[in-house]
Amino acid sequence: MLSHAANLASVEKWFRDPDLFRVGIDHFVHITLDHILAAVWFANTPSSILGSTQDGQIGLFALTFAHGGSGSDSSFSVERNTHLFLELRLAIEPRIGLLVGREWSFPPAFIDAVARRQAGVVADFIKLDATKMAQPVPYTLIIDRISHEVGFYRTFLKHATRMGVTVVNNPFMWSADDKFYDATMATQQGVAHPKTMVLPNKDYIPGISHSESLRNLSYPLDWKGVAEHIGFPCVLKDAHGGGWRDVYICQSMEDLLTHYNTSGLLTMVVQEFIKWDQYVRCMV
Repeated sequence: MLSHAANLASVEKWFRDPDLFRVGIDHFVHITLDHILAAVWFANTPSSILGSTQDGQIGLFALTFAHGGSGSDSSFSVERNTHLFLELRLAIEPRIGLLVGREWSFPPAFIDAVARRQAGVVADFIKLDATKMAQPVPYTLIIDRISHEVGFYRTFLKHATRMGVTVVNNPFMWSADDKFYDATMATQQGVAHPKTMVLPNKDYIPGISHSESLRNLSYPLDWKGVAEHIGFPCVLKDAHGGGWRDVYICQSMEDLLTHYNTSGLLTMVVQEFIKWDQYVRCMV
């Protein structure tokens, strides 16, 4: 480890380096004395003390660094030191992480495309484990292709946004991401959309009493009104689902009731069937 005086000398040199601060400004990072001290601490701490890093991710460090920085605490906590160093590192070398599932066409192609550009940006696959609260996340941007199927990933990504990482797609959108909400939003924005209705659930969890918990719900359901508005054939599908699961083409009222009666705890939407000549998927 360097002495305190040697650390301060290194800090003075770094503060005079215009390239370092230009990089920081370009990436909207306000570099402070604490950032520099954290970097000096990291650079001069033996790897045997820091511990190994796995898959290029910075681990939490196993010691504190005493310093006499103006206006700062007398010591850095492990977590704070790590966070400050990551801010500085990501300002100099932006890092993109991919969170993926079974899809294997886009992810490797994206990583190769980033590498070919040689623009000072690193892209790789994230590796996740049990995560501590307020644990730093060593990425500038995370591209998410799977959290809609994996609850742990979704929870981690919300944590990552809190730690300053940009996440695409926004994990908080999940709370508003259902097909009925999407239909209403599209209609309000003037986007053509098939006629859509949301249906009360067929079944409920055991704690729900039909006579007490559902007293605000009309019964029986106005199936005649649904059929008159939507028409046949129609599509019945899970309001929150994906991957073409629980999707039924219903040619008649009998079909509609049959599939609805097997939907269990799912919240279903019924939608006008559009006969198309060409299918195009639009990513927004």
